[in-house]
Amino acid sequence: MAIDVYLHIEGTEGMLLIDLVSLQFSKVKWKNSQQRIGGGEVGQTADGWDLSCNNSCA
Repeated sequence: MAIDVYLHIEGTEGMLLIDLVSLQFSKVKWKNSQQRIGGGEVGQTADGWDLSCNNSCA
């Protein structure tokens, strides 16, 4: 579920759009890709978390 919220910040002339996301899950996995400044991938790592056993899962 995504909720769009318009927020007025003092000292600005407009409104800022902020996305708030709420997730309910028992297991999540992600990948990180390290990139060189000039472009191209250096390496990749994968990790995750399993709430049912309160442990890391790759």
